Amino acid sequence: KTENIPGVFGQYTYSFRNKITLIAGFRADIYNKDKKFITPRMHIKYDLTANTILKASAGKGYRIANALSENMGVLASSRKIIFVEVLKPEEAWNYGISLSRYFSINGKKATFILDYYRTDFINQVIADMEKRYDEVSFYNLKGQSFSNSAQAELIFEPIDRLEINAAFRINDVFI
Repeated sequence: KTENIPGVFGQYTYSFRNKITLIAGFRADIYNKDKKFITPRMHIKYDLTANTILKASAGKGYRIANALSENMGVLASSRKIIFVEVLKPEEAWNYGISLSRYFSINGKKATFILDYYRTDFINQVIADMEKRYDEVSFYNLKGQSFSNSAQAELIFEPIDRLEINAAFRINDVFI
């Protein structure tokens, strides 16, 4: 498989009174001389206080799926491999928000972070191993697919060069 993906990228950063930073980015790629990908992205950071930061981001993403190398186990499963159709690049919109709070516990650095991110897929490559026990079918998703992820994380450094990180994440995925 030979892939040729030349592209250009540009971004603009704007800061306002050292409290708000806005980054707008744009990428354009040509995949194998005939497919054009336009990928916009936007990030905003707002310093609520010196120790509390709110961030938001949104953008589009593309990915070229490598169906067999990403599902190597099927090669050893004796299943018949079926490509139902020509696989399109995966395409999705993603966006999210993050709140970070920096503080100290007994004079030691600590950080608490809350994140929420969502991805809405426009196309997703499916490796269907449930349709038949003796086959694996690869095809493009027909219908809705999304992923929601929420995470709370605490980072604490009780002594120099020892960092303790505890996180709790909930994923809600629908294909």
